[in-house]
Amino acid sequence: MTMLDDGMRIDEALSLKVSAIDFHSEMMFIDQGKGKKSRHVELTPALKPILHRYIDKTMPPTARYVFATSTGTRLSQR
Repeated sequence: MTMLDDGMRIDEALSLKVSAIDFHSEMMFIDQGKGKKSRHVELTPALKPILHRYIDKTMPPTARYVFATSTGTRLSQR
């Protein structure tokens, strides 16, 4: 849903850090996406509560990345 709602590429979604999400301003910071360019994308109203709940309830507490393994490391695209 993150990629669908915000037009993120797979590598951008897998590289998304929890610290890059600002729920107050409803923006996410994509660091070095395609072409090594950074950008901001909107956190859509539909995605905001789902992502907030996922981070609070499902994510490993030590994870830096939103989509992380059970040990908190970044998921691989492969």
